[in-house]
Amino acid sequence: MTKAERKSKTASFTGHRRISCKDLSGLQAELESIIDKLISEGILFFISGAAIGFDTIDANAVLKARKYNPNLKLILALPCINQDSRWGEADKKAYKHILDNADEVIYVSEKPYFPGCMEKRNRYLVEHSGTCIAYMTRGRSGTSQTVRMANENGLTIINLADKMRGEKVMVDFEKSFGEFIDGNEYDKADEAVMEMLFTVVRSSYKAGFIAAGGEVPQKIAKQQITRPARIIPIRDFVNGK
Repeated sequence: MTKAERKSKTASFTGHRRISCKDLSGLQAELESIIDKLISEGILFFISGAAIGFDTIDANAVLKARKYNPNLKLILALPCINQDSRWGEADKKAYKHILDNADEVIYVSEKPYFPGCMEKRNRYLVEHSGTCIAYMTRGRSGTSQTVRMANENGLTIINLADKMRGEKVMVDFEKSFGEFIDGNEYDKADEAVMEMLFTVVRSSYKAGFIAAGGEVPQKIAKQQITRPARIIPIRDFVNGK
């Protein structure tokens, strides 16, 4: 396999160390879904920095996927020889588990921590992969630096934070739209008309994602278009309507 072929079959991860609790379960599910999709597209190598936070989650997600896809390879690109020196015991234990189960461990620098070693690791991720899977919710961070380098080098970038926000916005929008419909005279309209209305609204929302240069979140793309069930006001129930 040539270097170019290997790069096209490789995805790297970058993400924040701190992840909000409200994002955690959704992030894990979204990450597993993206990994499965990339596997179906022929990506077999996944590079993780094995740091605290997102890297710990992504490395374990690859290990989980490898149980069902033995050809997958988890590669660790570590910035220095003592990355975990100031970590707590729980994080050190999780780190050791990842190192012990990785297919390959690469020390981008075989020295103790020094200023600049993280940036060197980030550059390695970009130079050795064709796809960048990110969890980026803010700028001015190591993650945003990596994503910027990935963009400059023509990598395919998948920001899970954007996908998750898009799905939440759609759920909130449909809830509000349904409440508007149920609170007005429209709730007496023919069901076929209402189905058509929701189809138009959802299609417009998807078109907005595409027009902005993004990708329609998977859950939205696959979701069946249906009108939310009408909530019957108490006064109608009492009056027998």
